[in-house]
Amino acid sequence: MGIATLNGILAATLAAAVQTGIEPSDVSIRIIGSGTLDCTFQTADGEISRQERARRSGSFETVRASDALSGQCTYSVPENRDLHIRIMEAGQFACPFEPGIAPEECSVTINGETNGTFDLTPAG
Repeated sequence: MGIATLNGILAATLAAAVQTGIEPSDVSIRIIGSGTLDCTFQTADGEISRQERARRSGSFETVRASDALSGQCTYSVPENRDLHIRIMEAGQFACPFEPGIAPEECSVTINGETNGTFDLTPAG
């Protein structure tokens, strides 16, 4: 694939973002406990995937992406375990969970054994 083709794809992606009013945002999602989080983000540069695994109670890992336009995450929690998912930074994305006690807190605790998904979409 040539540079001209890549530049064309990048220009089309950015144009689509501008047309829909979506500003690229940095994303940081922390997981605490036991389980995995596998996220795919659409960025101005294309699609990127990130995966992290928290292995025991009290351990944590962080999934990060820069300049995300949208994202979808899949989680998996083993039997008799808990996974706490907290959106640490999300730019203009809406909280995909019920708001916490403080308006700026966006988190959920999931009891295993279970799998599921959530989307990061612009607020508003």
